[in-house]
Amino acid sequence: MSWTVRLPAPNGVTVGDLDPAVIGAEGKTAAVRVITSTDDSVSDGGQSATAHAVDLTTRQVM
Repeated sequence: MSWTVRLPAPNGVTVGDLDPAVIGAEGKTAAVRVITSTDDSVSDGGQSATAHAVDLTTRQVM
């Protein structure tokens, strides 16, 4: 079975073009990492990552 969930971007951050990656899972929860950049880092290319926990049963971002 395949499904999607929208991962929210933190305030002042743009989600990068890279695909999210599952970085771990335990029980019914998966940890997903996305590459982000601050909205004011266009010129310096500053990137970081943010992680989200996703409940695999309810398909909700926690």
